[in-house]
Amino acid sequence: LEGLQRTGVVPLHPAEEFDLDVQNAIARLLPDALITRAEQRSREVADFAVALWTQTLYVETKWRRHPTLTYRADTLPTLIKRLPKGARLLVVINSVSTMPAQHHVEEALGDQGRVVTWRGSGDDWSLKAALSTLLEPGSTTTEPKPQTVR
Repeated sequence: LEGLQRTGVVPLHPAEEFDLDVQNAIARLLPDALITRAEQRSREVADFAVALWTQTLYVETKWRRHPTLTYRADTLPTLIKRLPKGARLLVVINSVSTMPAQHHVEEALGDQGRVVTWRGSGDDWSLKAALSTLLEPGSTTTEPKPQTVR
């Protein structure tokens, strides 16, 4: 309320700011990609879809108030089960501990999924590496487009 009273605008929640920062980083790293956000936040739908060439990559962001806290990845199995068959998933976390998430993603998706720590442009190299691996140029694999986007 304090921010609203001072500025007349409701400030974004830090998790929403993180989502926007990740979306902007992906747009900066893949300027030819089409990035769409899910219309509604849900544990069952990835936050973004990145379309490049003939491929779609789903991106899920996870923000922790304290980056030293482990993201336990309790919600990932539900999300992974709801992905289209053959889908690729990138999980972007601001936490330094990614092991639980990596376990779920590797077990369910193998090399079709990655988990990276990203806390700002200083971590763009790891985000770019994951994007490059999951969206290899020249691949003819066509994946389903997200159903709920704006």
